[in-house]
Parts: sequence; structure tokens; C-alpha cells
Amino acid sequence: MKNAKHTSKGIFIALFVVLAFLFVILIMLFVNKLNIAKMILNCDRARVISEETPPPAPAKPKTERERLIVSAYSYLGVPYKFGGKTSNALDCSGFTKLVYADIGIKLPDGSYNQAVNEKPLKSVNDLKPGDLIFYRSSPTAQVKHITMYRGDGWIIGTGTPGQVHDVSLYPLSDDLAHTDWVLTYRHIILPDEK
Repeated sequence: MKNAKHTSKGIFIALFVVLAFLFVILIMLFVNKLNIAKMILNCDRARVISEETPPPAPAKPKTERERLIVSAYSYLGVPYKFGGKTSNALDCSGFTKLVYADIGIKLPDGSYNQAVNEKPLKSVNDLKPGDLIFYRSSPTAQVKHITMYRGDGWIIGTGTPGQVHDVSLYPLSDDLAHTDWVLTYRHIILPDEK
């Protein structure tokens, strides 16, 4: 009888340990599911763009800056490919280089090379349509990513990490929400602005 009681106690402890282990696994799966849900939400937001309606491309561009924005819109949906520099596939700096080339301005390859004369982004009010926005992991780190400011609080480009990489239009607030990025910008004066 004593052995039966001792065996039942051992089974109860083993059952408790197994249940506790299963509970921990369920908690981990739930937390992981939340993280996966957040990633899916970010990807869906990039695909859908936003609940907000993005501004349209200028209907009848009159200035080089408006033509630049129209050019950027023409690449919406082009798939991402690292090192891509053509309208068939683009990476972040390939997109900005191609858009500027469409209006006759040559930019170098690579986001870090395009960051010449950049300034710290202190306020969204500093930005003008067509400005290049650069992303770093710290103030002294090399540039990792580049997009273009569309104007009216919107960005056009290949998406920051965690977003769809195809050329898309999305709110700048999505990128400003990521506190792990240090943003700088470059304003390029266009020929008709000199």
C-alpha cells in the first residue's frame, strides 16, 4: 500500500511536470503567434499601403520635381531584387538612381554613395517631395537603406525591413515608428530650381 501511494505521488508529480511543460510550450506558441501576427500585419500594411488614401501622382506635371514623382509612381509594384537596377527588378538604391535618371540626374550606385551632403532628419517639415531618406542602425553606422519622400507624409521605395520589398507607397509614420533607425535626408536641387 505504501508503494502504491508513493507510485501515485510520483505519477502525480510527473503529470504535473508534463502539464507545466505543455503550458510553457503553449505560452511560447502564443507569443510566437503574436509576433508572427505582427509581421503579417506589417507586411499587409505595406501591401495594402495603409488605411489612409495615398496622394495620387501629379496629373499634369509642370516642374522637374513633379516629373520626378510621376516617374517614381511608374515603378510601383516592381519586384525587389538585391542589386536590381532596371524596371524589371529594383533594390532600394537602384530605384532612386533610376527615378532620378528618368529626369536626367545621375546618382551613383549604392545607398551609402547617394548619401552625399545628407542632413539629420529633425522634422518631417524639412522634407520636400523627391528628397532621399537614408536609414542607419546608429548615427555612426553606414547607410543600410534608402527611400524617397513623396510628399504629404508619404514615402515611395522598396520598403524598409519588415515590409514588402516591392516598390510601394506607404506613410512615413510607419518608418518613424521604428526607433531603432536613425534617419537622414538629402535634398537635391533640380535643374529648373536653380
